[in-house]
Amino acid sequence: MSSEILALYPEIENLNIAKITGTKIYSANLHSLEQRRTDNLYSVIVDRLDFDDLIRNIAVDKGAELFDKNLSYDFVIKEGKRIGVKTKTPEEIKEYYGKIIILADGMSSKLAIKSGLRSKWELKDIIVSKCAIMEGENKLDYNLGYVFFQSYMGYGWIFPLGKKRFNIGCGSPAEIALKVNLNKMFGNFINDQYIKTHYLTSDYKTIWSGSYPLARNGILEKCLFSDNLLCIGDVAGFVSPITGEGIHQSMHSAKAAAEVAVNALEKEDYSKDTLKAYRNHPDVKNLRRVFKSLLRLRDFFFEENGKNLNEMLERAENDPEYREKALNIFFAK
Repeated sequence: MSSEILALYPEIENLNIAKITGTKIYSANLHSLEQRRTDNLYSVIVDRLDFDDLIRNIAVDKGAELFDKNLSYDFVIKEGKRIGVKTKTPEEIKEYYGKIIILADGMSSKLAIKSGLRSKWELKDIIVSKCAIMEGENKLDYNLGYVFFQSYMGYGWIFPLGKKRFNIGCGSPAEIALKVNLNKMFGNFINDQYIKTHYLTSDYKTIWSGSYPLARNGILEKCLFSDNLLCIGDVAGFVSPITGEGIHQSMHSAKAAAEVAVNALEKEDYSKDTLKAYRNHPDVKNLRRVFKSLLRLRDFFFEENGKNLNEMLERAENDPEYREKALNIFFAK
């Protein structure tokens, strides 16, 4: 995620974060384009367990009440209106009540479906990914993140987490992963001869690994709000259509939802006519615009098995003037 998020949560600096000041991208034919920032911004790579704990603790310190080990599964309905949520704990069923309900329970949200704002995910709407934290000798530049676009509309990545540790993974549209096993895809990527020759030069051990789904097609604009209900983060598709990054976008969606909710509470009006301000909040509006551009760009890149991206990066390697244009396409703010 971008270091700009530190303006919202400066406490993130207290984590053991990796700071990435540049990116090197590869096409399927291994043509490449490298960018290094000249300003004070950088990308932040975090351990999600540490990061999630930190954000939870910040919320509690600011006055939020934490209910641990609760799994939300339905709404509490009274006289046809949502007045709270039902959760399961290891011991019992519980009910929690609120004037405004903000759904932040991820891709697998049961409440989003129960609300009627969206249906179950279809294969065409999902990317499946597998990643691992690994450790071993390598030739990575610790200031660079590496992205390897594949011909099948997927990509792989390597993000250094220090001198010997790195995050490595790959993602693919779900329908492709059904044909080519995701574990096999991941194995092919980490054992790719080019990567082993140029970057990962020794045996390495796996510290952690896992698989997870991501929203594929950007923000679900019809899933953002309803009467006394707001959806943020992965629930509503706040995930970059190209890189799969979601923390930065989700935190901005949360900030926007909080501001709209505060206004609604002050007005004592929790109707969708009031909460629709969330959709047009400057942060959400900007992300909607950016994601639409990224979707068009992604579709262009992967036409004819990545032919356009191959040609683009190959030309950038040989034409300095065109290289600047390509850098602007990929990395302009």
